[in-house]
Formats: sequence, C-alpha cells, structure tokens
Amino acid sequence: MSPLPNPPQDAWQILAFHYGENPARRRRDSFAFASRPDDPHPMDFYFWVLRRGENVIVVDTGMDHKEAARRQRAIRQEPAEMLGAVGIDPASVRTVVITHLHFDHAGCLDVFPNATFHIQAEELRVATGELMANPVLGMPYTTAHVTRMVELVHERRAKVHDGDAAIADGVTGHLVGGHARGLMGLIVRATRGSVVLASDVAHFYEQLTSDALFNIVIDPEAMVAGYHWALAHGGSLDRILPAHDPLIRRAYPEVAPHIFDLSAAPSFSIQTEIEAP
Repeated sequence: MSPLPNPPQDAWQILAFHYGENPARRRRDSFAFASRPDDPHPMDFYFWVLRRGENVIVVDTGMDHKEAARRQRAIRQEPAEMLGAVGIDPASVRTVVITHLHFDHAGCLDVFPNATFHIQAEELRVATGELMANPVLGMPYTTAHVTRMVELVHERRAKVHDGDAAIADGVTGHLVGGHARGLMGLIVRATRGSVVLASDVAHFYEQLTSDALFNIVIDPEAMVAGYHWALAHGGSLDRILPAHDPLIRRAYPEVAPHIFDLSAAPSFSIQTEIEAP
C-alpha cells in the first residue's frame, strides 16, 4: 500500500486518479469540425477524491472492467482497487458526487455502500426520459448505471439538486449542462485557492481557449457557455481541471502511482503550453 500524504485541515486536497486511457483517438473523435482531424488526440480517464482532515469526497465513480470491455476502452484498475491501494476504504466514504451519468463517470456505484450520492435533478430527468430512445443521445448512458441511481434515490441515499448545491464546506456544485443536460461542475476551496473541478464541462483545455465543441453534446450553446463559466470562476487555465486531458499528468505532481495532486500549482503555465506551436 502506498499511503498518501496527510491531507490539509483547512482546505481541500484534490486528487486525480488516472484509471485508464484511450491512446488511439484522433482529433476528429474529439471535436466537431476538427482542425488536423487525423492528428493523434489521446484521452485520459479520471475520477477524483477531495480530502480535508478526516473528510473524503469521491467525485464520479469511473467504470469497471466489464463496462470498459463492452465499450472497448482500456482501464488499468477499477476505482475500488485504486482507492484501496492508497488506504481509502470505499465503505468508509460518506459522500459521492456524480457530475453526470455517462458510462465513464457513473459506474461502480455499489462500491460505496455507505455513501450519500449528489446528482442534479435535470440529469435524472433526461437519463430516464424519452431522449434516451435516440441512439446518439442515449449512447453515453448505461442502463444499469441509471437504474441503480434511481434505486439510490428511492433508498433515500441520494441528494437531488436543482441548480447550485452546497456539497460540503468549501465545495459547491453548479448545473452547467452542455455535454449532458444535467452536467454538474464543482468549485472547490483548495489549498491553492478556489479551483474549478470541471468534469466534462471541458474534456480538454483546448476547448476553453477555442470554444471547440466536443463531439458528444446535447446542447451546444450550453457547452460553450460552460467554458465561459469555468473561465469566469477559475480566472485562468491554471485553476481549471478538465476531465480527460493528458496534460494533467504533466502539469501536476504524482503523489502515488497514477494519482496526481491537483491542489498543488501546476509545474508550468497551462495557458503558455496550450498556445505553444
């Protein structure tokens, strides 16, 4: 077991768990009307843990090996395996945030048997509504994940939010939409100040600098507005954490195998890196 450094007492440490990747993607797989469409454009898969003193919040729950195989994705470990390897018992986790119900963010729900789950009402409405009959809009959702989340609501183990939400002291959720109708971004008071944990508000930093549309989008206007929301609250790219950008692993320190401390300042300017030819 590789113990993590002790968390701070007065602000949240943000840890990104890099559990898988898709190195075979091209730019056309990421962006609508992509420039240089045949250029490589790998995608990372993360879930996140917030730690402050004895408090632990898990943000999104990744996917398991069965789901990864079904979706033809490569994952290194399931979230429970990664958490256990650094001394976090999933059964001890009391708070889980589901930013949206897409397959790579909302699997493995039963790994956390004692947690209360936070989710937006709009995400539940869409994921259980008529739009799921559309093969394109329904593709990112897995029926078993959605069904289990509905069961958690009925088991009184979910807090369903309608817009801005207080998750914990120093952690707020915000209904942003775009990629998914009920997509929730987080603002976290971290050790380096306020940070936007964007989840899929932006998959990659490039979206924030070019307004490029990710290929999976339910509301293009809201997606672009989400980029502006992240920039307004983050203030700079150095304070925004997109969900799938491999640049994360170069910018932030690795504190345990495949685990990165996003509450530290990045080791270089993200803006400068993005603008470099």
